Amino acid sequence: MTGLTQGSAVHKPQTARVPDQRNDGAKRSAAATPSVAKPPASQCSDYWGEFQQTVPAVDGQTSVNTYICGYQPSQLRKSYGTDGVVKGGTTGKGVTVAIIDAYASPTMESDANAYATTFGEPTFKPGQYTETTFGPFNLQDECAGEAGWNGEETLDVEAVHGMAPGASIHYIGAQNCDSGIDDALNYVVQNHTADIVSNSYGNLGEDIGSDEIALEHSIFLQAALEGIGMYFSSGDDGDDVIDGLSPTPDYPASDPLVTAVGGTSLLLDKRNNRVTETGWETSLDFIDYSGSTAVYSAPLPGEFVFGAGGGTSSVFAQPSYQRGVVPNSLSQVNGQQKMRVVPDISADADPYTGFYIGETVDGQFGISSIGGTSLAAPLIAGIQAVASQHRRFPIGFANPMLYSINAHSFADVLDTAKPIRFASVGASYTGTFNTGDTQTTTRGYDNTTGRGTPNGVTFLLSELIYPFRF
Repeated sequence: MTGLTQGSAVHKPQTARVPDQRNDGAKRSAAATPSVAKPPASQCSDYWGEFQQTVPAVDGQTSVNTYICGYQPSQLRKSYGTDGVVKGGTTGKGVTVAIIDAYASPTMESDANAYATTFGEPTFKPGQYTETTFGPFNLQDECAGEAGWNGEETLDVEAVHGMAPGASIHYIGAQNCDSGIDDALNYVVQNHTADIVSNSYGNLGEDIGSDEIALEHSIFLQAALEGIGMYFSSGDDGDDVIDGLSPTPDYPASDPLVTAVGGTSLLLDKRNNRVTETGWETSLDFIDYSGSTAVYSAPLPGEFVFGAGGGTSSVFAQPSYQRGVVPNSLSQVNGQQKMRVVPDISADADPYTGFYIGETVDGQFGISSIGGTSLAAPLIAGIQAVASQHRRFPIGFANPMLYSINAHSFADVLDTAKPIRFASVGASYTGTFNTGDTQTTTRGYDNTTGRGTPNGVTFLLSELIYPFRF
């Protein structure tokens, strides 16, 4: 194959990163030499409020908390209330999670083990991690190359293993990011490779061709019928208005036969207790040092840069499980007919409150931080593996259950009473959480976080005793 398949769409990883801290993502001033000296560099924080940076006054303050360097698995397990059960032996043992991406990092397992050792987590036992790859890999120019996917793959494996250290992981490396992804999806379903499948990639919007949607929808239908749960990241460009589109969710997350995982910005204190968790919509306002005083380039909060995908589908009608939970103001935003709304559930995704990963780059293993709904999806897949360990039968397609269990099973993600700002390490910009596009974060269901995030043991027990089987 030398080109993209007609009528199909290129899938892209749903990852996001903080700008390079060496230049702090600074926009160059029109002046050759700044008139005002930038403050000395600070550092990113291991917990909210650990370090601050000096910036032009915002909300009456000139000292603003720096963003989170990254969380490690134990911190997120504690935040989502699963650390105690994992320590007690409910680790996802006996459950297999499949992870699908294009290509395959040659150091995936060794990186995951080195990462686990770094953070005091259990490494893979023999046979706990397996791979199936579809070579020879191709379409690398169109798909941004193998190296462009390695961070995604590493994140997916380490996030699932971090949340469910006893679960088996079967990595599926597609031949490419186009039709190869469809082949990988079909392989997992035809061979029932796993009961839980994490997919951290997607398309921009839903305008990708009816033949491609029909093909993937048929795969998702068979998966649901066979008790396989498909989890997809909802996207990292919000409702795609930033890309020049009308508000829209991304496919495949908008398919009513998959579980769409949205994103949040999660802030933890020194003891790993939750300070707040709000919808992931992040804006940045760059600081201009070219004049007699440092000033913001635009009125706060500045420009929206990324956030959790979500919105109302123009392709799929409202599925029965969303009736009575999703408000009409969202399901009917495109007209009188009620339509599918994304996402269904959510977890941490903001790279400014991101997740540490360990990856070998150019022969050198190192620790870095990453975010995106590519983080949220494997986090939820790992939690679902923990929830599955003591069930009599697999969860399978989760949405009918997720919309039927009590609201107390979720931590409702809300807007904050006042804006929460953060500063860049190099004082190049001030950021604001939960601002920017046309989505909302509100009480109950919303199109940024769905029903919310898992509420610890309450969520796990609700899924354990739920009687539904698709």
